[in-house]
Amino acid sequence: TLPLAGGSELRSGEGTAHPTHTLLPRGPIPPNSRKQQRPCTLLQRIAIILLALLPTLTVAQSPELKTVAESTNFQATSTHVDVLVFCREVAQHPNIHLTRMGQTSEYRDIPLLVIADPPITTAEEASKDPRPVVFAMGNIHAGEVCGKEALLMLARDLVAKKSPVYKDLILVFAPIYNADGNERFSTSNRPGQIGPSAGMGQRPNAMGLDLNRDHMKLESPEARALAKFMTDWEPIIAMDLHTTDGSFHRFKLTYDSPRHPATDTKLLEFARDNFLPSISKTIKSNNAKDLTFFYGNFDRPHENWRSYPAAPRYSTHYFGLRNSLGILSEAYAYASYRERIRMTYQFVDEIIQLAAKQKSDISSLVQQAGKNAVAAKELPVRFSPIPFKRDFTIPAYEEAVAGRGRERTEDDKETEYTVKYYGISESTLDVKVPAAYVVPADQTAVIENLRNHGITVEPLTEAQQKEVTQYTVTKFKSAAREFQGHRLVSNVDVTTETKQVDLPPGTVIVKTNQPLARLIVNLLEPQSADGLTTWNFFDEELEAGPFPILRIEP
Repeated sequence: TLPLAGGSELRSGEGTAHPTHTLLPRGPIPPNSRKQQRPCTLLQRIAIILLALLPTLTVAQSPELKTVAESTNFQATSTHVDVLVFCREVAQHPNIHLTRMGQTSEYRDIPLLVIADPPITTAEEASKDPRPVVFAMGNIHAGEVCGKEALLMLARDLVAKKSPVYKDLILVFAPIYNADGNERFSTSNRPGQIGPSAGMGQRPNAMGLDLNRDHMKLESPEARALAKFMTDWEPIIAMDLHTTDGSFHRFKLTYDSPRHPATDTKLLEFARDNFLPSISKTIKSNNAKDLTFFYGNFDRPHENWRSYPAAPRYSTHYFGLRNSLGILSEAYAYASYRERIRMTYQFVDEIIQLAAKQKSDISSLVQQAGKNAVAAKELPVRFSPIPFKRDFTIPAYEEAVAGRGRERTEDDKETEYTVKYYGISESTLDVKVPAAYVVPADQTAVIENLRNHGITVEPLTEAQQKEVTQYTVTKFKSAAREFQGHRLVSNVDVTTETKQVDLPPGTVIVKTNQPLARLIVNLLEPQSADGLTTWNFFDEELEAGPFPILRIEP
């Protein structure tokens, strides 16, 4: 069993019933998926068992250490066992420590590679070290495998080349975040994506959840483990590596940074206007054909370039509300598998290189963002996309049928489109930040969610009387169709009333004078576009009467 990222071993009830799942992927797999898996070889099984059972066994780091992608000439991708074997091998280097973020619902380890010189083994050590943490994860959607392979290759190459960056930074890589989804191999997953021809995993995890929609509700063990990792390690940069599809264009990789309007303004503008454009410029200077830009798709007929919503259910915006410089990477699905890995590798490498040069500036921005959150008087909870004032040119292809950039001509004739880029999220509703929120003791799911995010909560030990503001929901809309097992609540209207209430022992006080105030407000306000109300935590109360979360005003 790999140790937890914080330095401890298994906690009570965490994977103890299935300890072998930390070695081999033996979790329950549907019969129609089992035969589609790439079976791990006998040698791989023997190697990982020996490495796990004999911790004193020394394995020399092979100069020929290759990922599955490399060793199959980019025809295949790694299984969970392949990743663990590679990680255990590369971690023989004295500057790489292998630990784990947590475990999946099928008890597979989510491995972490911590790269630092001098070495770092725990979050506690990292918190006492002057070097900032830079984090990258791959495979959140397990059919989008370029990040998984690129991070393994980059970890190997950084130490092989003795790159100076891991003297300046503590690098933490999570190459296979969606470990269970990774094992549902099929050649029919990700239709339209070019390779790997031997198949790839599925988008959701074993519970059927899209992990990149789970960062607020935290229903999956993976999302809870990631939230705990963010709390313990506090990375200044957090990257989430994907493969995109959608419109045909000539960008080999697109990217994004936090756009939720509650994100600290200076951090948001630095990422959007400075840091990522610098990365794009450097990549193009190395190869003029390696074009990159902000993630988006054409709308009809090539007039606008639109992105996904700025909701914190998405990792990049969630990281931003946690005062981290979140970065989304989307390698281009219509490029070859080899090319997608190359571009992802280069993108992450350039980010690390620039972060090492600008570590003081970025660290200061992140620290100030936390201080600004503590002092915030108002915060946005709803938003709408608006375009930049200037137009942008998108290199693309002529279309056989005028549409959204999805019908290329057979000769792939190149063209360009001038578009409005809807890359700004404008607040449509701000709320005043209370001194604290009051959560009744019987709201156990809410309290657990807050604690899982790393938010400080304070249960009352004795009864108190407080003047509070209470909401009453006067209108709301429940979605007609389920999304991720939920009927999302939206369009909430409220009235407010000030009153004196008696708070019994056990009532939880959530003060907002903490760095995660942006997240707290967007979780607990009933009108938040992506809060706990959205995800059905308060459905009974919406129908029955006053909203249960109270506000203590400043």
